[in-house]
Amino acid sequence: MASMFKIGESYVIEHRPVPGRVERVYTGTADLTTAQEIKAAVEQRDVRVRHGLELPFDRKRQRITEHMRRPIEEHLDAWERALRTRGKRASTVTRYRQTLDRLVKTMQVRSLADLTRACVEEYFDGRRLADATRRTQLAQIKAFASWCVRNDRLDDENVAKIELPRVETRVRTRRALTLDESERLLQAARQGPTFGVMRPISGEDRYFAYLLALNTGLRLQELIQLTPDDFYLADPQEAYARLTASMTKNRKAVDILLPRELVEPLRAYLAGRDPARSVWRISYHWSAEMVRRDLAEAGVPVKVKGAVADFHALRHTFVTRLADAGTPPAVLQQLARHADVRLTLQCYTHTEQSHLREAVEGAVIGGVAAQG
Repeated sequence: MASMFKIGESYVIEHRPVPGRVERVYTGTADLTTAQEIKAAVEQRDVRVRHGLELPFDRKRQRITEHMRRPIEEHLDAWERALRTRGKRASTVTRYRQTLDRLVKTMQVRSLADLTRACVEEYFDGRRLADATRRTQLAQIKAFASWCVRNDRLDDENVAKIELPRVETRVRTRRALTLDESERLLQAARQGPTFGVMRPISGEDRYFAYLLALNTGLRLQELIQLTPDDFYLADPQEAYARLTASMTKNRKAVDILLPRELVEPLRAYLAGRDPARSVWRISYHWSAEMVRRDLAEAGVPVKVKGAVADFHALRHTFVTRLADAGTPPAVLQQLARHADVRLTLQCYTHTEQSHLREAVEGAVIGGVAAQG
């Protein structure tokens, strides 16, 4: 005979399908009548198992069945916690969760049992989406489904096996600004009007954001997380900005060295600000337009020979100026914070045409007499 008791609010049934083997069935209900009906069904099944008419109950199958009955939100919460525990960037996890919340709501997925391949394919077949958008959304659904399968929450691997659409990769080629272009950009930003409505950023804020990026190579995603407390400006000879592991691309903490000339202006700029609040509230999606407008005001072309200037181009400018100053490749790699020096030298250094001309003129061997 099976026994029944409560754990928390729900009834649990303990039974012996075969001699010497005790198993529990979590009913998931607090209703006594429903629990007794489940208990009777379990006892009938045990009789059939003992007579060889059925195989013993699969514990893994039991867990999966229980999970598939639970609300989809419970699994999304657990998946989100798992991502954060693995050290995934907080903003990335939030974006993934918002996307999945929207998708399961649109697909009317209320439990894992509703998350089938047919359901997913029907959703995407009925919508006109760009290939890149379709691939991104489907990849997140597949990642969530794969996690559920690995953690015995879902047994249907068909969702995880849906093929992603191929998307033609478009690589944006960036250019480094010349010294004159950089100075004109800084001046135009400082004298320019406030940019943006939801996250307005003044000309003075843009000036210091550009100034810091041009002189440190900070990425936009790193810069917008900096607070006044992250700057150490007491000693101009040892000034730096500290990036924690959660702020960097490679998930490693680092101190960004600050040039002495920037210390006093930065100290005055940061004075009186909330020490724990981000200094630059720049929208990542509007950053390219922000830079484009300031470049236009400065009379600097955005695109030259197919290469564009955006916020990340300021990082290219930083690395290029260091290379032009004769910085050794190993030091250049370390300041750029690249894992491979080839990335630093091949993608982030841009030689100006005038420097190429100087190199050719300086390498002439022998003299060429004028023909009379």
